[in-house]
Amino acid sequence: MKRAKVICVVASLVLCAAGVGVGLVLLTRRHEGPPAPDGPSQEVAERREESSAPAAESAAPAATPPAPPAPERGPVVLAGGVVSPPPKPEPLPPPAKDRSGVRAEYARIRKLYDEGRPSGWAALKAEISTIRDLISTEEGFGLFLALIDQEKSAEFIEALLHHLPLAAGEHQSRILQDEELHEELWSRAEDEEDPARRRAFLRFFSYQPGLSSKKMDRFVELAAADPAREVRLQAMDAISSAGFPEASWPALYNIADGDTDEELRAIAIEGLARARTEEAAEIVRAAFTSDSEAIRAAAWRSEAGTKPPEEATGGDTAGHLARELRAAVTREYRAVLMDRLLDVAPALLSSEIAKALQNETDRLRRQDYQKALRKAEEKLAKAAAGE
Repeated sequence: MKRAKVICVVASLVLCAAGVGVGLVLLTRRHEGPPAPDGPSQEVAERREESSAPAAESAAPAATPPAPPAPERGPVVLAGGVVSPPPKPEPLPPPAKDRSGVRAEYARIRKLYDEGRPSGWAALKAEISTIRDLISTEEGFGLFLALIDQEKSAEFIEALLHHLPLAAGEHQSRILQDEELHEELWSRAEDEEDPARRRAFLRFFSYQPGLSSKKMDRFVELAAADPAREVRLQAMDAISSAGFPEASWPALYNIADGDTDEELRAIAIEGLARARTEEAAEIVRAAFTSDSEAIRAAAWRSEAGTKPPEEATGGDTAGHLARELRAAVTREYRAVLMDRLLDVAPALLSSEIAKALQNETDRLRRQDYQKALRKAEEKLAKAAAGE
């Protein structure tokens, strides 16, 4: 509907321009006098003289000698006959010309994104309100979509569409309520062939529960069976942001129990911890003793991690976490274990980290330990102060 309005406006401008041109023809020919008998516009000139006879009688004597015929420029057929047009007027600006400011603003934030790498996402977040304002106009809306379609960098589209609904600030509510924008972006997520571009368009819907919930049935289908791994992962993020609704549980069962992709299985396990069904509980319990650190990390990170099964911990949650921390290989698993140990036994966490730092040489691992140690000490200090 918005695009139709724009087309109508352009058509009206063209008709107005044509009317002005005809008026110029009539005015010019009246002052020039009748054309030479062999001119191509004789019949039209005679009609024009008859219709404007009173003005012609008062304006000049009938014996005024004719002016030389105007050079032929290619006749144009009008309702009253054939006339030679005046010199062509300047053409109307093309529809793609940017009067809304979107093109300039898009180029500006595109440059900020490129110059800000690897923190280009943060630069976009700070500037997103301007784009939101510009695309609220009819012309700006269409041009924004055209620029997105022409954009070659899926990474930039992903960053832009991530912040468009998420970043707090001016015009955020308008973006969240713009159904036409939602449908345009969703159609591109469905129609694109490049998985990276599909993921970029899906990202717009993935982290706002109100947006992801509207497309939940389709997100569940994508998570379960899409051939592109990045599309499946993005769909799982959308399901997670919506709180793993009951409609997603059947798909989560299948993914957690038998999918070959470990990362997808880990997300499904976190979701099933909220399912409160016996089938889900069985899958989550098994995850605590999985051979995979990624799966065990998912179990501890889930809601079930606050009350782990005794068969996994031997009834000593703090001691089990400490032993797991000493043997952990991956950074992700260490981080989850330190967070859980901080909750249940901050003093034990502080002691374990102090021992580990004595022999640790890896810079990144030392940073992680020191960060966790500060948290443990802060928590112990607050407990000592009675807070």
